[in-house]
Amino acid sequence: MNLKYIHLISFLFLINTIKIDNPKKFMTDVIIDLNGNYKYLLIEMLNKTNLNDYKYLVRGSSAFEYHKNLYLNFMRNSVYKYPEIYMNFSFKILGGGRISVYSNNITVFGSSGYYGKANHKLTCNLIKKAYPSYNCIAK
Repeated sequence: MNLKYIHLISFLFLINTIKIDNPKKFMTDVIIDLNGNYKYLLIEMLNKTNLNDYKYLVRGSSAFEYHKNLYLNFMRNSVYKYPEIYMNFSFKILGGGRISVYSNNITVFGSSGYYGKANHKLTCNLIKKAYPSYNCIAK
């Protein structure tokens, strides 16, 4: 059997057996590019058994032309890989928009044609917590 094939199977098995003790803490609040102008989503992560257990996530990247592709990438790379996350939490898109980052200034504005307008003030508050050295303005 090919050694590369054995390593790939071992790696895939390891990914599928990783135990996440606290899925909510495991999910990073804000993942955005720190330069340029691009689309973003505001997502609510909600515990399926305790509706008072939730958090907000911001995801933004210049790699995606459409908000829908950004969401599909988020689900594929952050949620479906870990059974503790997708079995115990649901994810609701609260809206989208655009983020513009130049120097240490971040501007959050606009809306998604597919998901509607996100709460830009909430998005800025999350960004400020994640990147305290940046100024964030919601328009």
